[in-house]
Amino acid sequence: EWVGDVKGGNWSETANWQIQGSSSYSVSELLSKSTGYDLSALTDGAVVTNDLANLLIYSLHLYTPNAGTITLTSTNKTENVFPNEQVEFNIADGTTLEWQLNHSNKWDGNVTKKKLIIMNAKEGPAKDTGGVFHMNPKISYDTYQQDLQPCGKTTVILGEKFSSSLSFITMWNNATLKLEKNVTVAGVQINNGCKVDLNGFNLTICGGEAGATSLGVGQLTGKGNLFWYGGEEWSAGNDTTAFNLTGYEGLWTFYEGQMTLPANFAYPSALGFAVDGAAALMMKSSATLYNLTGKGTTGGPRLPDGSTLTLTANGAANGTFSGRRLASAE
Repeated sequence: EWVGDVKGGNWSETANWQIQGSSSYSVSELLSKSTGYDLSALTDGAVVTNDLANLLIYSLHLYTPNAGTITLTSTNKTENVFPNEQVEFNIADGTTLEWQLNHSNKWDGNVTKKKLIIMNAKEGPAKDTGGVFHMNPKISYDTYQQDLQPCGKTTVILGEKFSSSLSFITMWNNATLKLEKNVTVAGVQINNGCKVDLNGFNLTICGGEAGATSLGVGQLTGKGNLFWYGGEEWSAGNDTTAFNLTGYEGLWTFYEGQMTLPANFAYPSALGFAVDGAAALMMKSSATLYNLTGKGTTGGPRLPDGSTLTLTANGAANGTFSGRRLASAE
């Protein structure tokens, strides 16, 4: 745990750390090994600089509530490495972790089932509350094939130098994800109570190595577009829980696979659809859309027998349908 100056210092200085519990290793030895770090003693405005060539982190803890902003930064020649299959960060309510560390490597060479979990404080006076994790690296941060999991009431903000090669985002337990750049991921799963704020940017889902992905039953807000490439089948909500689009404005474009919208899907006036390529848009009930376009070749919009699709011009320059066909659900 950190015992140095409450305003920060260099990671490599052994005097800044003490061992919690017992260990057969010295502080100096642990700094070169896969180690968990408790930074709860740091206060608002603290800056800790990684000056180790390869910082091995398997967990990180900020258990003090209302600690303000804690910044972890690095020199241009250093980066952190996640050596474990599952890495967990705990951040208490009222605390923001400004993450400026770099991560350009592919974990430790093994990218199988890697997870970076950003979650609430599990100990201390703010147990079960969640803070803010701002991923804002100085050079680059690639979550190559790992599953980024915001959960436990935390807010994860993806900064302008974040990248996500074949990675998934899975959200749990009232977490929030906010974009500060256009982001491309393999898949997204928004579970009940979670929210994605596009914040004026676009989210592209490329399918990666998975056959299916889902928006789940959470909330999408802000202005921004969604693009689907690859994959096979998606859904937004289910037949018992509707997907929340309150405050959302944007266009959803599909190039492959099938998007299923349940009967309780609420079509906001500022949501448009474009169905291209072999993609299909399955609507389980009658629907009113302000804009439906596309150049689909084999897919297109599909509705149940006896249902009605109404196109309006509300919220758009024109409310036209330029797709190839309108098909009944099989």
